[in-house]
Amino acid sequence: MEVHDLVVPKNVRVDDILDALQAYRPQGNLDLVRRAYALSAYCHKGQLRQDGSPYLSHPLAVAYILTWWRLDEVSIAAGLLHDVLEDAPHLVDVEQLKAVVGPEVTHIVQGLSKLARHAFTSAQQRQAEYFMRMLLAAAEDPRVLYVKLADRLHNLMTLDAVEPEKRLRVAVETQTIFAPMALRLGVGQAYDLLSDLALRYLDPESYQYIVQVLERRRASAQVLLDEIRSQLAQELEGRGMTTATIHTRVKRPSSIYRKMRRKGIPAEQVHDILGVRVIVETVEQCYEVLCVVHQKWPYIRDEFDDYIARPKPNGYQSIHTAILLHHSDGLVPIEVQIRTHEMHEIAERGLAAHVIYKGAVPTSDPRYMAWIRELKELQARGATPEELIRSLQNLLDFDKVYVYTPKGEILELPKGATPIDFAFHVHTDLGMHCHAARVNGRQVAFHYRLRTGDVVEIITNPQQEPKESWLSFVVTHRARQKLRAYFRRKQQVQREAFRQAGRETLERLLEPYAWKVEDFYTRLRRTPEFPRLLGGLRADSLDDFLVLLGQRKVSEERLRHLIERLREEPSQESLLKKLLQPFRGRRPTTHAELITRDSEEPLTLEFRRAACCAPLPGEPVFLYFSAHPGRLPALHRADCPQRREFRADRVQTEIDWRPGEKETFPVPIHLEVEDRPGVLASVLDVFQKWNVNLSQVEARTHGGRGEIVLVAQVTDAGLLARILRQLQNLSRVLAVRRVGLDRVPEAPDVSPAPS
Repeated sequence: MEVHDLVVPKNVRVDDILDALQAYRPQGNLDLVRRAYALSAYCHKGQLRQDGSPYLSHPLAVAYILTWWRLDEVSIAAGLLHDVLEDAPHLVDVEQLKAVVGPEVTHIVQGLSKLARHAFTSAQQRQAEYFMRMLLAAAEDPRVLYVKLADRLHNLMTLDAVEPEKRLRVAVETQTIFAPMALRLGVGQAYDLLSDLALRYLDPESYQYIVQVLERRRASAQVLLDEIRSQLAQELEGRGMTTATIHTRVKRPSSIYRKMRRKGIPAEQVHDILGVRVIVETVEQCYEVLCVVHQKWPYIRDEFDDYIARPKPNGYQSIHTAILLHHSDGLVPIEVQIRTHEMHEIAERGLAAHVIYKGAVPTSDPRYMAWIRELKELQARGATPEELIRSLQNLLDFDKVYVYTPKGEILELPKGATPIDFAFHVHTDLGMHCHAARVNGRQVAFHYRLRTGDVVEIITNPQQEPKESWLSFVVTHRARQKLRAYFRRKQQVQREAFRQAGRETLERLLEPYAWKVEDFYTRLRRTPEFPRLLGGLRADSLDDFLVLLGQRKVSEERLRHLIERLREEPSQESLLKKLLQPFRGRRPTTHAELITRDSEEPLTLEFRRAACCAPLPGEPVFLYFSAHPGRLPALHRADCPQRREFRADRVQTEIDWRPGEKETFPVPIHLEVEDRPGVLASVLDVFQKWNVNLSQVEARTHGGRGEIVLVAQVTDAGLLARILRQLQNLSRVLAVRRVGLDRVPEAPDVSPAPS
């Protein structure tokens, strides 16, 4: 049974706990559990929970959850008694507890007991001291943390019975401390369930929305999972691995929610929601299964991780890879995990798995001792309660902060978020006109990093506009996207104003000669004087030239002299006709046609497509005629970087290149990306959507960043522009640019990874 099937019966009986314990620990001390149950029933007699049920149902449920993690009888007994010192001090004290259940159980119960309220000056101090007591007890016996995780799990399962304010507080505490604590301990079951249950109360609308999306996709997802399970089982049986176990799963709501927030996309666009887990007997079989998977299905190179050779800091071991399964909707990415039975137990139950394989939970495991030791040092240095709680959250590597609006609404933001991120999260207008920010009543800089519990207030001014410096410190996808869009629009407005001013200037200069702006620019581009006129500036089109003129970056005086000279020079049409003559009548190598601007008649001319810029039909192009006799003229993009090196009298610009019927041309694309799982899959998905073939894909990583070079077979410039826009909008893509065919590396080895 998988973790997703964990259901705690409404009325757990002590016999249910004893039966479960005896099933995995036949030599266990059942009498200890019976004594603990009898004392718990005595201490909680007559007490009720907030939903009206007997209070004893809670410790019974906690003990039942501990049997799922296969903890020993000491842990089970502590689960049954974890509240007695606090809830019934008049019935039992520490010495009496030791007499009934022994020092081990008593030590755990003491570590879990809250402290008297009158001893503290603030709720923060009480909370910090409670966590410190619990962690100090856990330093000697990590079973303390397991009992606390089980306690928190059952409280979350029954949280509807408490008032809304407490629900939010418990959910925030769970997401900021207890879920990361479970992850640090390697207890996958607890982490998944705590994250899902906390999300129900932190963002109930998103939770229900994700659940509905998963329900709609469940049928089709199950078909895919059944298909891959069947095919994989057949392959493994053929290789003699008849004892292999194959589990399938759909990504959990909390996991989908994290990806939605990280990428700024709706749940429908989270594609990698399916997974397969293969559990085998030995490490050697893990690598044999990997070989089978990579040979049978195409796999995503960037999604391969070998945590068997390099375990995670919390002791997690497994092989991770991702394959692409052909489906009616296209290629569907599916995560595959491969591990042994022992690795699986440790992944699901963390340190508690040592009870199964080694008979006891270790007390010196580095997975949790390092951060407990650091907290003890902080306490010894006299850290404040707030500093202790903040340090605990940082040590647990939690990647979210929970902050409040002035009205008390709670918002989840990524770790490192700023007031600007907060403003755009609330509303775009709030971010656009953000004038100042107050946190906990005092004004802070816009680059201030928010912390869990902060109350954030944004002060607006209708005259305030975003600053480009904001892009250097915002961390949310939404804030970056909105700011970039604003600056693009602003640049377009400024560019249009400069272009109009430049046109008016040029029209004024050309007026005495009755020359049209477009005709003059075409003539000017062909002269050797044009690059010198620009003085190192770029002007790949008439609009670019007019903008430079409007910005007064091109001298009017020198331009006036050029106009005089060009008016006196003879036309170069005769020279270009002479250059064209040897190639006329020879059919082009493609179905696309060159069209002269002044005629709709195709220019049936044989040419070659320049490798330096890889032009496409539908975009501005020019022909360059080589000085070598008989060498085919090369077709270049109008913005080809090599154009400045060409002789102007050998360039023909008055042509268009129109696409042929379903003809494709290779275009290399270079992407800079973050080195994160799933990046390559999202890039490939863009080309899949547009039904564009890739003839080559090369990916490499270095220094936390990745580089992808691929060659796409596209029909025209319009299709390429749409693809580039979608690639640029991917959250983990840092830069996208088109390169020449001469910049493409040799195709990599695509043979399967070694087994």
